[in-house]
Amino acid sequence: MERLLSALLLGAVILLPAVLTPSSLTYTYHVGRVCERYALSIDFVVGGYSRASPALEIRLSKHVTLKVFATSGPEPMPGVYLEADGKALASAVLLLHPSNRYRLILTANDDFFKAGLAALDGGWLADPVRRLPPLYKQGLAFGSGLWYFTGTSILIKLDREGEVLDFNSDPIPSKLKKEGYFHLGDPDYWNGTLYVPVERRGYLRPAVLAAYNPTTLELARYSYTPQDHMPWVAVDKEGRLYTSEYSPVDEVLMYRAEDIGEGGHAEPIRKVRLNRTLDGVQGGAFYDGKLYLSVMDGWIYEVDPGDGRVRRAFQVPNFYEMEGIEVLDEGGRISCYVLVNTGGDWNMLYRYVKVPRGFRKTLLTVKEGLPTGPSIKVRVNAPTSLLAFNFSSLPPRP
Repeated sequence: MERLLSALLLGAVILLPAVLTPSSLTYTYHVGRVCERYALSIDFVVGGYSRASPALEIRLSKHVTLKVFATSGPEPMPGVYLEADGKALASAVLLLHPSNRYRLILTANDDFFKAGLAALDGGWLADPVRRLPPLYKQGLAFGSGLWYFTGTSILIKLDREGEVLDFNSDPIPSKLKKEGYFHLGDPDYWNGTLYVPVERRGYLRPAVLAAYNPTTLELARYSYTPQDHMPWVAVDKEGRLYTSEYSPVDEVLMYRAEDIGEGGHAEPIRKVRLNRTLDGVQGGAFYDGKLYLSVMDGWIYEVDPGDGRVRRAFQVPNFYEMEGIEVLDEGGRISCYVLVNTGGDWNMLYRYVKVPRGFRKTLLTVKEGLPTGPSIKVRVNAPTSLLAFNFSSLPPRP
């Protein structure tokens, strides 16, 4: 379906309906002539994530196209891609959040082409987005400047840049393996110790809370618990351990770190009753007194551990299996790392940051002029909606 819209006056703003039919729409804007120097902005809202199709395709000329992907990855990766005659010129990998309004800003002159992004609403943005090998599939934790990842039966230690420093490919001792323990969950780091939940085949009680030495990645001590599942553990600033069953979850259990012993039993010291039931809780982490949970419905939830109130924080692509989560203060701003298991050659790690309204980011710069016109075509794939189009021809260089 094609919709013809003529911008008879350069610099005109065209406002568009925010609701689209399920099909794609192509808008054609006649700018009158080929322009070497111009500024173009497009306001849009991403209605939801997709697996493969771009949210926007902007054909600036017969040769140049800019594509915006709100895809989950790993192929294609989400972000903004600039192409000339089908060949890649530049790209920026990031993931826009559904329901938030954004402005794509394109500027060109004789010497360069720039693409930038502005947030018209405050909200969440995944930047960066990374692919990880399939061994990184259960959870993650950060402590003392290092990253720790768990696979089903492996512990991996990395530096800040993601270089592997050490790993333990046999972290469950033979005694526990003989009892059927095989599965590590989403860990957390506190006070020089890495806490890891360990589950049994058949997911039958007692699940184990284990404390690992982060230097050697060897098991230091553990305790049996009254839980069947234990997919995750999160530690608050006081050293209290929080965890839950997998599903349905209507309460979170609290343990004392000092109760994790030499193979004994640990009992929860408190149960936090939630004001709503969550199905499929896979990861947990604390930030600023709040507990963040990754859940199989694709949402990250914020829980008040004082009264059990639950609210949605932001949405992650839920085409695959949600896994662990880590939440950090980076430069005075919350950063939420979410691990997703695709079951394929690559798993996904999204770093969501909370950005204010008016936030701006340069996406890519190409050091050559990319003329546009005499018409610009914008293809919009539902559920994305186009809100406004603003084109201005810039005066020639004096």
